[in-house]
Amino acid sequence: MKMKKILILCLFITPILRGQSPLFTIYREQTAMINPAMPSTNYLISEYNNSISATYRYQWIGVEGAPITQVLNWECLPIDKNILVGAQLMNDKTGEIGLTGISGQFAYKMALSRMDNRFLSIGLSAGIQYFHANLSTIAASENLFIDNKRQIIPDLNIGVYYHHDKEFYVGLSTPQLVGNRIYLNNSENSPLSIQKPRQICAVGGMYFDAPYFGNDGAYLEPSVWLRYLPEYKNFSFDAHLRAKISSSFWVGAGYNLYANTMNIETGSILSESIGLNAGQLKIGLGGSIPFGSKWTGLGASGEVHVCYSWGQ
Repeated sequence: MKMKKILILCLFITPILRGQSPLFTIYREQTAMINPAMPSTNYLISEYNNSISATYRYQWIGVEGAPITQVLNWECLPIDKNILVGAQLMNDKTGEIGLTGISGQFAYKMALSRMDNRFLSIGLSAGIQYFHANLSTIAASENLFIDNKRQIIPDLNIGVYYHHDKEFYVGLSTPQLVGNRIYLNNSENSPLSIQKPRQICAVGGMYFDAPYFGNDGAYLEPSVWLRYLPEYKNFSFDAHLRAKISSSFWVGAGYNLYANTMNIETGSILSESIGLNAGQLKIGLGGSIPFGSKWTGLGASGEVHVCYSWGQ
């Protein structure tokens, strides 16, 4: 597909596809982007209170101008303090339309049991995003009254999360709470605009010991990620099952009901085998394969996640 067609396509499908928060295949490693009250699996499962990670996602591999998402994330849960602090840097680009943002994260944990790891946390993330679109060339060739666009917009996400030991968890959050709308020709009467609609997100999952894999730390984790856009009456649903086969390897598979895509993931956790006695290196690979008639022709998606976690 030529770049010109991709750009025209972006003008009309961006409010649907990219108006939501970025899509992820390995969404269990993107807790800060989904719910600011939710600690990462590096803390909840591996009990490391510091981590830094990077994610690269290429949607519709082989399509020129297809969406590309990059995320850098830092997380810290200070020892003997019931708080979580973090920061995220995100870059999301589709053709000549891009969004770059930075945000800070803070959450307060309320312990509900002294004997078990049960807590309720409330958190928020706030930041700014820089929207940029180079559309003048394509607009002129298609007789569209659109100029290049640059705009800084605020971003806010509020969340609540409950964790019940290593048994189950649930969370609710409101990404893109500000609900920004960007007018592409600087006129509020223009139908050509891109909106980042308000969302309501829910996450939930359970842990089941899996000793039949032959390892003490093996478990199964079924989880769901639900997103609802009230202004569009749009509903998205991800269901996923992750199997941690051993202390250093996991696999997973799931399905996105809205996009009709199958998601697969695998990853490795390296520590003492590479000389990391006080931390771990996590490497995850994910892919999405479309099956619905709307997206089949656009191709598969790929994702890489790398994270280093350490204690104290």
